[in-house]
Amino acid sequence: MNSRKTPSIAAAYSKIFLVLVSLMILLFYTSYSIVDYLQFESRINSLRHNEISRAEHIVQQEAQRALSIIETVRNDKRLEQRRQAKEWTESTVKMCTALVENSGFPASSGLARKLVVDTLRQARHTNGKGYFFATGLDGIEHLSSDKPEVEELNILDHRDADGRFIIREMIELIHNNGEGFIEYRWSKPGQTGSAFNKTAFIKLFKPFNWFIGTGLYQDDLEVSVQTEVLNLLDSQKFANDGYFFVATYDGVSLTNPAKGRNMIDVRDATGKPVVQEMIRLAKDGGGRLDYLMPQIDGIKSYPKVSYVYGIADWNWYVGAGINLDKVDDLIAKEREEMKSSFILKAYILLGLLMILSGAMALMFHRLSRRIQTELGRFETFFTRAAEGSPP
Repeated sequence: MNSRKTPSIAAAYSKIFLVLVSLMILLFYTSYSIVDYLQFESRINSLRHNEISRAEHIVQQEAQRALSIIETVRNDKRLEQRRQAKEWTESTVKMCTALVENSGFPASSGLARKLVVDTLRQARHTNGKGYFFATGLDGIEHLSSDKPEVEELNILDHRDADGRFIIREMIELIHNNGEGFIEYRWSKPGQTGSAFNKTAFIKLFKPFNWFIGTGLYQDDLEVSVQTEVLNLLDSQKFANDGYFFVATYDGVSLTNPAKGRNMIDVRDATGKPVVQEMIRLAKDGGGRLDYLMPQIDGIKSYPKVSYVYGIADWNWYVGAGINLDKVDDLIAKEREEMKSSFILKAYILLGLLMILSGAMALMFHRLSRRIQTELGRFETFFTRAAEGSPP
């Protein structure tokens, strides 16, 4: 028996064992890595879904808030309009009463009445657009700045644009309350037609048994509301980079980033007609739109989600949008962290394999030496026995 072959055999077995163990470790690591990667992709998909869902929820809430802002501004302006009409009428009635009392003319005289009418005719408010009117409780129109041809005529049977006997309603209001607000549709100085919505405040003028009033037109109010709404929405941000936008149904952008330009034919990088889709959603009652931000004035294209609502009486749509590029940045960061984790685990595995290889090499070296020693003793024993020598 050749004992020199023993270390070679032991070394061969040690190499085979080391290879098998290494393969098992690599198989385990590969399986673990695949499972880890699949879990990572699932987590990434869940992260993307959650972030997009969160963004969709935010833009819908903010778009609704934009509608609330519009309604609040509109209501505030209406209240302010009514307050102003009441203050102007009350102060004017008080002034005319003092004018008659201090004129020295009897209240029943034509001179006193002419003095009041001439004074009222010159009185103006709202940058010269607002005027006063005076009507007798018998229906005689004594002052009509927008329709001077009806002055000193009985207009009890005149109707407004909706067919209401508006003068009779005013007289009834004065008889019942002495003053009050009334809404109707009437002509407007400098404009054709007679269907302009108007809110007026009227008050009894006791010296002549008349009522004096003034009013404001709703279209002027709406212009004021729109101006304030645009200023408010164009200056507000939400969720860091979310913002409001407003445009007309014709496609004209009323807020930044494309303020004053018609964007009706603008498409995103995928060919989607973004503005046309928003108009369609707005007219259908509102909805969400996913798209790529069109490249406007050097703005880069990025994923975006918006929610829009229509304002039918203005022919506008208003919306809120959030950029989704932050989601991609977050996912890219997660992927970099995952990559770093894989590299770290690979280094750890390599280190473990090197430690294992060294330990096994040392173990098999010691084992082979021990086996070699024992086989040497065994060989010596049989050699002596064969030579007839006592062991």
